[in-house]
Amino acid sequence: MHREVVGGHRADSGDAGFPSPASVGRARVELVAYFSGFGLDGGRAGRLAETLLVRAAQRWRVRPDRDLVEIAVEEAEADLAAWGFFVLGRERIGEHAAGLVARAAYQACGGGSLWPDMLLDYDLPVEFVRAMRAAAPPPTPPERPGRMTLQPLETWSVAQAVSPRNWTRLIGGLAGGSRA
Repeated sequence: MHREVVGGHRADSGDAGFPSPASVGRARVELVAYFSGFGLDGGRAGRLAETLLVRAAQRWRVRPDRDLVEIAVEEAEADLAAWGFFVLGRERIGEHAAGLVARAAYQACGGGSLWPDMLLDYDLPVEFVRAMRAAAPPPTPPERPGRMTLQPLETWSVAQAVSPRNWTRLIGGLAGGSRA
C-alpha cells in the first residue's frame, strides 16, 4: 500500500484530511471479520464496526501516517480488554491479556448465540455476567521460586553411545526384532 505523505496528508487520504473510502472499506471489512470471530452475525458485527470506525477515523486524523486498519483493530482490542476487566474483574484475568480472556469466556459461555448484544455493552444482565465468570479460564498462579526435583543422572560415554553394538540394538528394536 502506498503510504507516502504528500502535502501533510497521506496519499490514500480522502478530501479534507479524512481517510479515503478505500481505507475505510478495508477497516470495516477487518472489523466485521474480527467481531464475526466472536460468533456474531453480520448485522451486530457491522454495528460494532461502525462505532469503532468513527473513533479510528478521529485518531487517524491526528496521525495520518498510520494505517486506518491498524488503528481500528487497536480500538477494538482496547475496547475488548476494558470490557473484559469490567465483566470478569481483575482477579479472573490475572496477569493475562484481558482481551484474550474475555474472548475465551464469551465464546465458552455461548455469547455469540445466546447473548450477541452483550459484547462490548456495559448494561449487562446478571445471568450473562455469571455465565461469563463461570466460563472464564482460571488465571495461572504466579510463579514461585522453588527447587528442581532431584533427577538421577545416567552415566554414559560418547564411545558407548556410538558403539556398533548399541546402534545394532537400536536399529533392531526399531525394526521389530531384537539383536544382542
